[in-house]
Amino acid sequence: MADKYLVMLFSQSSNDMKKIVLTKWFLRVCLVCSCLMVGSSVYFVCDYLAMRQMKVEYLVALKEKEHLESEAKHVSNHLEMAKEKLKKLDDHMSMLQDLTTIHVSDISKKAGVGPLTEDEDMIKTQQTLGVAAGRESYDSSSALGLSYDDFVFKPLMQKIGEVEQLAGMQNRALQALLINLKQKRHLIFSIPVGKPVEGWIASAYGMRISPFTGEKGMHYGIDIAAPVGSPIYAPADGVVIFSGSKSGFGRFLMIAHDHGIVTKYGHNAELFVKTGEQVKRGDPIAAVGVTGRTTGPHLHYEIWVNGKPQNPKRFLLLTDMPWVL
Repeated sequence: MADKYLVMLFSQSSNDMKKIVLTKWFLRVCLVCSCLMVGSSVYFVCDYLAMRQMKVEYLVALKEKEHLESEAKHVSNHLEMAKEKLKKLDDHMSMLQDLTTIHVSDISKKAGVGPLTEDEDMIKTQQTLGVAAGRESYDSSSALGLSYDDFVFKPLMQKIGEVEQLAGMQNRALQALLINLKQKRHLIFSIPVGKPVEGWIASAYGMRISPFTGEKGMHYGIDIAAPVGSPIYAPADGVVIFSGSKSGFGRFLMIAHDHGIVTKYGHNAELFVKTGEQVKRGDPIAAVGVTGRTTGPHLHYEIWVNGKPQNPKRFLLLTDMPWVL
């Protein structure tokens, strides 16, 4: 094989001829250079197109990020408003809880019932545990089960976690408050309040001269004078534990209320309820009469707490009207 190649060039305008001698090595070098130039051109063109595509994707991602930041800011503002409302609700609940505690405590002390049952201590413990549970550490991301970008969503998710924490505390506090109110409502409706019958006090509680013997003795209730047949109403919720005749008191009635409270009604003309019957505050239970040992139509009314007589006047509070439906 020849190592050299002859290239002859002819001119159209003249008879001149040029000869060029190309070696095999030179041709190989030219071929390699041509391949390198073509490869480089293809590489740079592909790289340029890839850079343009990356730029387009970057602009799209930047717009999406701006949109997400705007949405996150919008949601964050709403969460702040919700957080403020929850705080106000918490303040109102605290005020309501304080008011219910104060009112029931005042009624209990004024009525002479004293401390409540163990249920009240249980409610207080539940409230304390509920507040303590609400103060525990809270991980918003793990609770929601989401993975989020630290720069865009982390502040938002933290605020959502705070709102969820406040909502949980509110839920526990509301549950405890409802239980507390239910217990206190039961207590309030178990305490005799007001006069069982409309009338005037003819004889007070305490030591007095007996109108029958003329001797000094203890009067364990009050006598409320009223016309015969006047309706007598239950001053509190309870269960009738005695309905019948009793020596000295004629037609006699006893009602057991919770918290160790028992009320007694004597000299009735008629009894409207029977032993074992449930009564609600305001239910008619009897009618004023003159049965038993009495000097005139009236209701003999006694209140006992934990087996000890109490002055019924302490339970009359500020009303002179009977409880009616």
